[in-house]
Order: sequence, then C-alpha cells, then structure tokens
Amino acid sequence: MTKQETAVTTVDKQAQTFLQTFGRSLDQYAIRPYNQTAFLKSAMLAIVSNGELQSCLKTDEGKLSLFSALRYAATTGLSLNPQ
Repeated sequence: MTKQETAVTTVDKQAQTFLQTFGRSLDQYAIRPYNQTAFLKSAMLAIVSNGELQSCLKTDEGKLSLFSALRYAATTGLSLNPQ
C-alpha cells in the first residue's frame, strides 16, 4: 500500500469511527424525518474530501465542533451535498 493509500485509509477510518460514535444521536435533532444512512454517508464524503474537516478529527474540540455543525444541519434540514 502506498503512503497516499495509507493516508486515505486512515482518514476514512477516523471519519467512520467518529460518525459511528456521534452520528447515531443526530436523528434526535432532526426537524423532519430524514434518511440517517444517507445523511451520514454525505457527512463521510464531506469529511474525507475536506482537509479542514479532517483536521477536526484530531482533537476533542474539533470533534465537538464537527458534531455541532452536523447537529445544526440535522436540526435545520440542511443538505450536506454541495450540489
């Protein structure tokens, strides 16, 4: 495995662990029914494609900030898909 592949795998695992830990509670904040699986996959894509979001996974403060942003998106019904 190349260095780049290892880095991608590490980021994927970090994001997946974070979303498994914190993502389950996001449906409590949703203002309308939503597809939690789709929401969490969108969150995963957003995190792995953005270096600044990836850096949030390195500290507790960053994780809290990221969770707050995801909670806000779930609360307001905002899509995580930039399109």
